[in-house]
Amino acid sequence: MSGWAATPGARNPLTCVYQLWLANRPGSHQGPGNALVSSSTLPRPRIESVRASAGATGGAGFGVRRPLDQHSRGLMVPGVPGDSFGAAADDYVRYRKGFPPETLDRLAEHGIGTPGQRILDLGCGTGTIARQLAARGCTAVGLDVDHRMLQAAQGMAEADGVEVDWVEAPAESTGLEAGTFDAVVAGQSWHWFDQEDAMAEVGRLLVAGGRLAVCGFDWLPLPDTVPGATEALIEVHNPAWDLGGIRNYEPTLRPLLDRTGFTVQVTFRFDMDVIYDQLAWRRRIAASAGIVNLSPDEAEAFDRDLVQMLDERFPGDEVHTPHRVWGIVATSPGA
Repeated sequence: MSGWAATPGARNPLTCVYQLWLANRPGSHQGPGNALVSSSTLPRPRIESVRASAGATGGAGFGVRRPLDQHSRGLMVPGVPGDSFGAAADDYVRYRKGFPPETLDRLAEHGIGTPGQRILDLGCGTGTIARQLAARGCTAVGLDVDHRMLQAAQGMAEADGVEVDWVEAPAESTGLEAGTFDAVVAGQSWHWFDQEDAMAEVGRLLVAGGRLAVCGFDWLPLPDTVPGATEALIEVHNPAWDLGGIRNYEPTLRPLLDRTGFTVQVTFRFDMDVIYDQLAWRRRIAASAGIVNLSPDEAEAFDRDLVQMLDERFPGDEVHTPHRVWGIVATSPGA
């Protein structure tokens, strides 16, 4: 495993801490047509809201949420809609690290991320992939259902000195023009989508022979590790949460790719040790799916137990957390 240390306030290769932006960001509100409007103190963020009509691209319309039992997902996520993470946007910016640069290196080896390519980051959150793609000379678009995450992404892009276009829309019905993108990347987001509808939309958006990458950056809940002990604690406080364990998308994603005419080019994975301080780990977990939908009192109770567990089982200034990066790269029909 390679090691990577991160503490609040420290700039690192994966994502930066932007306290200055957080302290000075303009107020914002929803304007006409759902477009994001910022105060006049700073230029308006380039965030576009797309309201696609239901069925226009084979998916549910913007703002339409299907009952959970109708979702063809590889993973079930009770009670955690994809647009709930914006409530933890500040913690995402400060503490939740994005994909390491080695992920982008692997994607580039397989035709995703070369300068000049038009690439969509699907379910982008704070734009961890979109911003890195833009820095590598790509024309990047980040799409998410939560305007708060897009606002955070815009602030981080400004701090990074890169340009990304941001779109507020669901992955299943983006409202974007067909055949627009050379590649689509879904990083740590595919499990939130209706897989059948999302795949149809990806196929519509890609040029013939375009590439899709589904990637993850997951902690490894190994025995006697901080992620393993933390995950067990999450399950105590939130029994409905079922994203535990080591994820494996291939059993559900490969058949879907085959049915829709995509051809898998490569799968990859590598492990690394990510080093936090205790506060950073606590806030990173507070922004995770297992905690973000708890009530404030429930989340506070979890955090107290997490501090006690870390102090007793993993004392010291550094919190070592094994992580795995994985990816599946496929080409669309017409290659």
